[in-house]
Amino acid sequence: MLRISLYMLISGILAIFIPIASMTSIYMINSSSIKHDLYDINLIALFIDVISLIFFSLILSITIIGGIIGIIDNVVNIIVLYYYLTSLHSITTLNSFLFYFNILSAILDLVAFIIIFIKILNINKEASIIGFIGVIFYSIGHSLFILIPYLNSTHIIKISFPELSDIIGISVNLGTIGEILLGIGLILAINIADSIFFKDTGEAKIRFISQTQGYIRTLILDGKQAISYIPRYVNIGINSIEAEFPRSEYKGGNITILLDNGFSITIRPKIYSNKP
Repeated sequence: MLRISLYMLISGILAIFIPIASMTSIYMINSSSIKHDLYDINLIALFIDVISLIFFSLILSITIIGGIIGIIDNVVNIIVLYYYLTSLHSITTLNSFLFYFNILSAILDLVAFIIIFIKILNINKEASIIGFIGVIFYSIGHSLFILIPYLNSTHIIKISFPELSDIIGISVNLGTIGEILLGIGLILAINIADSIFFKDTGEAKIRFISQTQGYIRTLILDGKQAISYIPRYVNIGINSIEAEFPRSEYKGGNITILLDNGFSITIRPKIYSNKP
């Protein structure tokens, strides 16, 4: 499996794990006979931010900018939550600082996710569409979760406690659905739809239709032979090969597959870079 595919698979699993772990933890707190306060909720949030930090570290393989935005967001989140956990245990309401901080955090998350799935659009359109739907659900749910309690606590709007609980429940469910769809989009993206050369790692996913069959003798890209390629046999019909080439300043060109029977197959892959 290509490194980028492996990282997308792991990050997709983490994206699904995060909301499930969060909801499970909150359910255990709510169903406990022991009284819990904001300290316990922040402790869960701190754990989730640590997992999210790992998630965005893996995302660096897809997009450096999206990954860095997510990492900065979660590092700041961890610092702020740690400060509140160690210094302000008695806080029970959402103050203005936390409100604006959470708004900024939500915007950074939204920008990071949009960049991620714009990049995945080059790899697998269907996976990108599912991811964008997840971004929409996640953004709506996260916005409601931040805005409604704050507006109610500042008396800008007046909502009864049962109504507020219902809205928070809906926002959590929307956010959970969104994060699960994000994870599904990342996992589906490992099925790379077209021939792509990943210039940052020198790897390639090659898809092509062959009119002949035979064992691969070598793969050539810009005059350089592949270090490795899987599988080593070409069938008649649709084939998929993973290859790794020495690092090169590849700016576009053909990959030539030479077979042991004298035939050759030429493919022109798309170029993918995780730098933008």
